Amino acid sequence: MEIGALLLDDAPFFLQFAASFVRIYPVAFLRFLLEVEMAQKITKDMTFQQVIQISPKVAEVLDRYNLGCVGCLGASTESLAQGVRAHGLDLDQILADLNAILED
Repeated sequence: MEIGALLLDDAPFFLQFAASFVRIYPVAFLRFLLEVEMAQKITKDMTFQQVIQISPKVAEVLDRYNLGCVGCLGASTESLAQGVRAHGLDLDQILADLNAILED
């Protein structure tokens, strides 16, 4: 089952969770939003989750490299550098392809 389907199926729970998170960690939430919204460049230190939320096209690029990060449990904590290194892929090439999305 896709993560999007899970969120839609459990929308009330997800909304309650999100509201609780914002109430408890407002600064962290705002910092996260700023990082995602203001991203001028995708960097190796960003988590997969941060990058995926920038654009739907990110998932397409990750799929080209067989990185199934959209549904991965480590997407919220693992940086691009860690994940790409674990898969033995070229970090510079993937970053170039991801940043090309921001230029469009």
